[in-house]
Amino acid sequence: MSLGSGAWAQRAIDTWETFLPYTSATQVAQSDDRIYCSTPYSLFYIEKSDQSTYTLTKSTGLSDANPKHIAYHPGKKTLVITYANSNIDLLVNGKDIYNIPDIKNAATGSSKNINDIAIIGEYAYLATDLGISVLDLDKQEIKDNYIIGDTGQSVKVSSICSDGTTIFAATTEGLKSAPLSSPNLQNYANWTVYGPANGLPAGESSLTGQIGSRFYAVFKDTLFVTSGGGSFTKVRYDSSYVYQSFSTSDGYLYAFLWTDYTDKILRIKSDGSIAEVNFAGTQKPLQIIKNGDVNWIADLWHGLMSFNDTTFANAIIPSGPPTSNVFRLAVSNDNVLYMAEGGTDPAYITYNYDRTGPIYYDHKDWHNYNIDAFGIGRSFDLVDVALDNSGKKAYFSSLLGGLVELDMNHNTNPVKYDLTNSDGALQAATITPDVVKITALCLDSYGNLWMANTGSPRALVVKTPDGHWASFFVPDNLQTVRQMVADDYGQIWMGGRGNNMVVYNPGTNILDPSDDQFVSLNTAAGSGGLPNSNVWTIAKDKSGDIWVGTDQGIATFYCAGSTFTTNGCDATLIKVNQGGFIGYLFSTEIVKAIAVDGANRKWIGTTNGVWLISDDGTKQLLHFTSDNSPLPSNGIVSIAVDQYTGEVWIGTDLGLVSYQGDAILGGETKGTALVYPNPVKPNYTGPIAIKGLVDNAYVKITDAAGILVFQGRANGGQMIWDGKGYNGNKVQTGVYLVYADTDLGKEHNVGKIIFIN
Repeated sequence: MSLGSGAWAQRAIDTWETFLPYTSATQVAQSDDRIYCSTPYSLFYIEKSDQSTYTLTKSTGLSDANPKHIAYHPGKKTLVITYANSNIDLLVNGKDIYNIPDIKNAATGSSKNINDIAIIGEYAYLATDLGISVLDLDKQEIKDNYIIGDTGQSVKVSSICSDGTTIFAATTEGLKSAPLSSPNLQNYANWTVYGPANGLPAGESSLTGQIGSRFYAVFKDTLFVTSGGGSFTKVRYDSSYVYQSFSTSDGYLYAFLWTDYTDKILRIKSDGSIAEVNFAGTQKPLQIIKNGDVNWIADLWHGLMSFNDTTFANAIIPSGPPTSNVFRLAVSNDNVLYMAEGGTDPAYITYNYDRTGPIYYDHKDWHNYNIDAFGIGRSFDLVDVALDNSGKKAYFSSLLGGLVELDMNHNTNPVKYDLTNSDGALQAATITPDVVKITALCLDSYGNLWMANTGSPRALVVKTPDGHWASFFVPDNLQTVRQMVADDYGQIWMGGRGNNMVVYNPGTNILDPSDDQFVSLNTAAGSGGLPNSNVWTIAKDKSGDIWVGTDQGIATFYCAGSTFTTNGCDATLIKVNQGGFIGYLFSTEIVKAIAVDGANRKWIGTTNGVWLISDDGTKQLLHFTSDNSPLPSNGIVSIAVDQYTGEVWIGTDLGLVSYQGDAILGGETKGTALVYPNPVKPNYTGPIAIKGLVDNAYVKITDAAGILVFQGRANGGQMIWDGKGYNGNKVQTGVYLVYADTDLGKEHNVGKIIFIN
């Protein structure tokens, strides 16, 4: 597979983009022309010629997410990449990617983690939880596996090094070595085990390294070196420090040691002398390389750092969100993405005290308001976000500290609402008197902001557009509210962890509780008919219907306006044909997220990936997983659709991606359509998007002579054409006219497409 290019200014249909943080660097390697850096989530590289930076993700061709180790073989011009799930990629010549999933797919009941990579001779040696695997970089395959446990069983190998003649392995059974020339390194008996008789402690060795003729080994917080005759000598003891890694650069072996908040870097020469060296500003360094006069250090807390000798020069951090955590997403009508990063468990009980604060992305830069830096302290763990009708105010709910408001109209600092400035409406949780716990938000069509003040005596709170506050007692035992939605009738639907949903009607006077109504919905027929009482998500579609995601699929309420009538409103469980079997929609799935696109289709997020289904739910149109798409994980947390561009934002438990969908919100009157790409050049084979149509318009495309070559319906305000006529072939060079309207026989010319073949 070839490495993809960077993102287009105009996204093509059916393309992906990955958005990950780059503030934590774990490893660094270099080729002749690039500096490569891995993070816990992805990779990036710097072109040495001009210092430009590029990211490498699943969207640009990598086979997986969450890289663990990288190493570069200069002779093979190959970067070896291993991942947290033990998958392996080879990036050859800086552009071609070859995937080697052998260890990932190995059928074994034990752990298969890859813990280290050592480039030795022609091969890459992988230290794994099973032993050592030898990777043939020319054939792109696993050449050998060495199982070197004391009795021939698997043993965890944490680290490998070699001088080209002998290979050393740090294992849970101690330090081991063998001559590389041995014809049978698969036989554990050909490996020498070092112990007390050789001057080393019994038990696990965590690291091994080599420089010159000397080999080093780490046991806990003590460093040992070979002293001749197969013996080792203790050379250093650093109490309370943990050795994290060895790294060879510029003729030195570096050792990186950490305590909780300090680091120590040892520079070891080939003659055995050791000096502590201070690279000012590092706190969690892990690896070093030198290019010219510049030292590059991968630091877990500060990204990729560059030093002129030991003087700090720069930190290279590509653009990305400040965190990989995603809890709730929302998109404004001016295409800005807002993100609440979360920081709690699915039951909203534990606190992570996440201080990241509100986050937004304007398709150019990522912005975030750290709660300490912006004076909104204690607004930890943001779990929901809601946007007002103008799209210029964003509200974030904090699991520990009330409500945070961003006013994008005036670009002011965020404002926090809690016990002190909400006219007594916001209250502390009963069991945690110092915590204002807001778990869900929504805005109704009048601009009233509704909040679930979970755990307090009056658990429903409203803030009106003119700044008035009120709170209401919720009569039913609704547990922690995960999501709330305002329907077309001004009613508020609330669902979450517990044994029911609650629908609230505020009556004619929103601030007066005397005319309020509540109804409880549960799994019983005549009382809601939910498929399951554990509600994760609620969405209102373009028809005003309410879609509810539970532990056992989806419930759809087509009768929202009848909720408070005598007969009430029961959910409809949509029946679908699944491989010849009739069942209820997603009944075997935990539905975590539902979002509606411009064509009223539903994007469904579960613990097994993302689906796109038809507007009525009866047809599956797409299904994305981490195996067939750039999704970093199948664990979907939140989905938001940009109604005006068709971009689908997908938050997973391992980070954020977006998919360019083919549906946008349609207009009410005809106008001039935007066609992309236009002109259509000879080498283009992708979809052609015709945007700006009347909602669900009927579209005809003719040649200049008026001969029909294609017709179809738009998805919302956009139609996709493959550029082929009825004969299945790409149309010829020429100008093609686009006609569209909502009624057959009333076509209006709305655009033209130029083909150049």
